[in-house]
Amino acid sequence: RLNVPANASAIMDVSGTATGIFYTGYQLSIGSGVTPTNWISISSSPNRVTNGFMARIDTSVVPDGAAVVQLVASNGNGGVAIVSAPVKVLNSLLPAPLSGDVLHPDKYEVRGTVYGPGKSYQVFYGAGLSPSKWMPISEPATTSIIDGKLAEWDAGNLDNGEYALKLTTTSGTNTADFLAPAIYIDHHLKPGWPVH
Repeated sequence: RLNVPANASAIMDVSGTATGIFYTGYQLSIGSGVTPTNWISISSSPNRVTNGFMARIDTSVVPDGAAVVQLVASNGNGGVAIVSAPVKVLNSLLPAPLSGDVLHPDKYEVRGTVYGPGKSYQVFYGAGLSPSKWMPISEPATTSIIDGKLAEWDAGNLDNGEYALKLTTTSGTNTADFLAPAIYIDHHLKPGWPVH
C-alpha cells in the first residue's frame, strides 16, 4: 500500500505499508511520465512499515507533469510485490491572479511556485487571449518560492480588455512556459473588487 498526494510541489512525504511473512525489505523510487521507463531510487529499508512514513521525496528530481512513485517489497523467497501511485509534479505554478479573473485596474501580486536547484524564472504579461508580444514584469530570478510572491503586476494604466500572464522557467537547457490567460481588466469595477 502506498499513500501519495495527487499533486505535489517541492518536498513530498510518502507513507504506506510494506510487510509480510517472509518480508526482507522495500525499495521506493520515482519516475517521470505516466509509464516511466527510468526510475530514480529514493530510499530502501529492511524494516517493516504499517501505514507509516516511508520517505521524503524532493520532487525536483523529475520534471513538472505526470510522475509515478513505485514501492517494491521483497521477500525471502525471491518474490516481489509492486505498488505504483501517480502524482502530478507542480514545481512551476502560476495560480494568482486566476485565469478568468475580472479585475479593477490596479497593482496585483503575482503568486506562484518555482522550485528546484538551478531553476530560474521570469514573469511576463501580454494583451489579448493569446498574446503575440510579452512584456516582462519581473527581473530574472533564481530563488525557489513555494506559493509566494513572484512579481507585482502594475495593471493600473491598462485599457479594458483581456490579458494573460506567463511564467517562464529555465532549468539547464529546458525552458517551460506556464500561462494564466483570460484575465479581464475592467475600469467599471470599483477598487478592491472582486473579493475572493
